[in-house]
Amino acid sequence: MLKGTKQLRHSVDTRLPITYDILVKLVKALPKVIVGIYNQVLLKAMMSTAYFCFLRIGEIAVKTESEIYRVIQREDIKFESVNGHVSNMTITMKFYKHSNLQSKTLSIARRPENYLCPVKAIEEYLRLQNCPHGPLFRFKCGKPVSGFYFNSSLKSLLNFVGLDTNFYKGHSFRIGAATSAAAEVCRKP
Repeated sequence: MLKGTKQLRHSVDTRLPITYDILVKLVKALPKVIVGIYNQVLLKAMMSTAYFCFLRIGEIAVKTESEIYRVIQREDIKFESVNGHVSNMTITMKFYKHSNLQSKTLSIARRPENYLCPVKAIEEYLRLQNCPHGPLFRFKCGKPVSGFYFNSSLKSLLNFVGLDTNFYKGHSFRIGAATSAAAEVCRKP
């Protein structure tokens, strides 16, 4: 009952959005903050995918090794080609917050002119780690990326670019994507 009563109190969400401009700064800081090209490519793919696909960090990084099936799997990613060139990527989401065990498929167009295109970032990542099964995002040794690693790396990057880590968290990618989408809708006549 005490837990339920505690939830009745309204708490203010202090998390701020990671905007496209902030995402660019974070990705440009990767070589200065994160050791190893592999980990830099991995985190760029994770961050751009989290942002452009409105993902929660728990959908791309594991909490515990026993929950590796709950994150996006390598086999959930498909590429579509036109005239021999990748034009589109689909992600089949099997586990997400309100899934009720019903999968959803996201379709993301490849935008070669976009520095942060998640399709390009995933392609680059998979050239380095092309294990056909299991969690999509994993370290070079094959171990799945943990939420702890992702969040601690994000914290280091935020510190490096001068942003307050009290206000930016893993969920800030999703908040930023939603904020950006809402602003775009409001701009249209």
